[in-house]
Amino acid sequence: MTEFTPEKIIEIFKSTNHFGNDQGVQIQVSEDGNYFQTMTTVEKHLSSPGICHGGAVSAFMDSVLGFAALYEGAKDKKLCSTVEYKINFIKPVYLGDKLKGIGHIEYKGNSLVVVSGEIVDDKSGEIKAKGLGTFNLYPYEKKEFINEYLQRS
Repeated sequence: MTEFTPEKIIEIFKSTNHFGNDQGVQIQVSEDGNYFQTMTTVEKHLSSPGICHGGAVSAFMDSVLGFAALYEGAKDKKLCSTVEYKINFIKPVYLGDKLKGIGHIEYKGNSLVVVSGEIVDDKSGEIKAKGLGTFNLYPYEKKEFINEYLQRS
C-alpha cells in the first residue's frame, strides 16, 4: 500500500477534486511553506457583464484555505473538514482576470488548523479578497475512500 504523504495528498486532491478541476484551479506548494492556487475567470464565473460572481471568488477562497489545511494535516497523516470560514471582498474580479490564491498557516494544533488567505490579481498584484478559515483535523483512516485509493496506488 502507498504511504499517505503530503505529495500523495496532492495527487489524490488533483484526481478527485472535480469542482476545482471544473473551475480551472491549479495548485502549487512553495519552498517557503505557502500554498498557491491559480484560476482564470471565464464566462461561467460571471454574474453580470464582465464581473465575476462573488460565489465563484468565494469557492476559490474555500479551495485556497482548505487545500492549505489539507496539505498541512497530511504531514501528520490527517485529513481536514471545514469548521468555518469567512471572506472579505475587497475589489471586483473581472472576466479574464488571472487570480492567485495564497494560503498561510496561522495556527496548527492537534485537531484544529487556522488558515488565512488572499486572492490577488496575478498581473497587478491588487488584493481582490481576504479570507480566514478554521479546519478540523482527523486521521485519514476515518475516510474509507482514502484507504481504498491508497490500496489501489
